[in-house]
Amino acid sequence: MKAFSILLLACLAAQAQTTPPAPAPTLPDLPDNTVLAVFEDGYSMTMGEFKKIYSMLPPQAQQNAVKQPESFFKGWGVMRRLAHLAEQQKLDEQSPTRETLDYYRMNILSQAEMQDALGHITVPPADATRYYEAHQDKYKEVHLKAIQLAFSEPSAASSSSSSSPKSRTEDEAKALAAKLLAQLRGGADFVKVVAQYSDDASSKAKDGEFTTIHASDNIPQDILSAVMALKPGEISEPIRQPNAIYLFRAESVTYKPFDQVSNEIFNQLKMDQYRQWVEQNDRSVKVEFKSPAFFGTAPADGKPPSGH
Repeated sequence: MKAFSILLLACLAAQAQTTPPAPAPTLPDLPDNTVLAVFEDGYSMTMGEFKKIYSMLPPQAQQNAVKQPESFFKGWGVMRRLAHLAEQQKLDEQSPTRETLDYYRMNILSQAEMQDALGHITVPPADATRYYEAHQDKYKEVHLKAIQLAFSEPSAASSSSSSSPKSRTEDEAKALAAKLLAQLRGGADFVKVVAQYSDDASSKAKDGEFTTIHASDNIPQDILSAVMALKPGEISEPIRQPNAIYLFRAESVTYKPFDQVSNEIFNQLKMDQYRQWVEQNDRSVKVEFKSPAFFGTAPADGKPPSGH
């Protein structure tokens, strides 16, 4: 009975599997028509049939089925016997078993229909190309140099050495940034300004080299918006971040080539079509609500009250 309990719990767990999938174990390399086990009711399970059952099991049950095949088949046999006994007693026609079977059948079939619909969606290559051309800004990349002007809170600034950059107040850092921006836009050498003023030691050692920012990066929105608007050679307005003001210069502006993002585009367009299919089904379903007492108020348009 232990084998039955383990297998039953594993099958039920498949409905609510939330743990990361474990590596799939290796199945024996046998022809699909190989008979693996014969049960007491005469049913023979072949390798092909086992593969189908195996594919529906959660990862841990898959591991157990390969490591302890005798226990798996013993548990399967117990479930078959009990299921047959239940059918003989017509338990499948009694509440709550009947409603439970109806629910899970409907649930599984609806999921199968959704998977089938998704699997039949195709995206013509021309559609993906048009999407790429119309949304190139999504694939924009801006390589930056930067000047960092550090500042401290007033209390920290007052206790620091006046020769330290961190002794600047925020207002002083803003004033310096505005001064440097005017000089840079007037033709001052960016690298020389980096060497003289930037407080980012790592970037300063590389003549202000900062990073390449992509339109899809998860970074503060004020930085992303400012950087994505730059043209090659342009310098951003001062951008405040915690404890520092930044000036960015766009060294180059490029776009990821289509072949690097084509899979992403195909998947997005496919999912867009799938969402439209789901929403169309949702909109087209008609339900007539009949019990004002159940819904709390008499529906005037066949729809339940808001919040119900």
